[in-house]
Amino acid sequence: MQCLQISLPVSDAVQAKPIGISWSRGRAMSRRSINAGVAQHEQNSRLGKKVNLGFTLVELMIVIAIIGVIATFAVPAFQGYVVTANSAKVNVHYEQAANWSKGEMLRLRALLSSGFDRGSVSESRDTAQEWLEALQAEVGGTDSTSPEGSAAYSIDSQSASGNASILFVLVGDIAAGNAVVTLTRPIYGEFTAIDTTSVCWNPEDC
Repeated sequence: MQCLQISLPVSDAVQAKPIGISWSRGRAMSRRSINAGVAQHEQNSRLGKKVNLGFTLVELMIVIAIIGVIATFAVPAFQGYVVTANSAKVNVHYEQAANWSKGEMLRLRALLSSGFDRGSVSESRDTAQEWLEALQAEVGGTDSTSPEGSAAYSIDSQSASGNASILFVLVGDIAAGNAVVTLTRPIYGEFTAIDTTSVCWNPEDC
């Protein structure tokens, strides 16, 4: 039996080795390139996220426009609420003074009916200041409760008008039986005209 023997030239065998070496190097270089590309992509993604955390000019303009629209409706509504609340406070003081003055007239007449001296009772309420001090003694906390931060009641017309205070005016006296206490609510807030209430010693006079 004959055997066929094939021999390769030494040069071919030597040249086969570099092929394997180049292919291995190529794989390694490809892997490095892929890894480098992935790393660059991740870095770009991270940078992109940081930039997206801010606001663009258009977004800022939209926010400013929304705030402007809200302020257009909210500010007038709030101002209207403040005016209404302050007007209500002035009216409460006005009604409080009127009710107290009516009750005080009844109390003083009861004193005379009980035998108290008319002159002595009259002297205790001879002036508007005395009526005002009596009211303040019974109703505490009226020294700075007007909407303007001043006293709720006053005997000075200019001060009452400027500070939204209720004006006390006394005409006549108890001794003569013609005392009249007049209370005035000033023009303020929702009140476009003054309002007055008179409390008379003789009910038939009012």
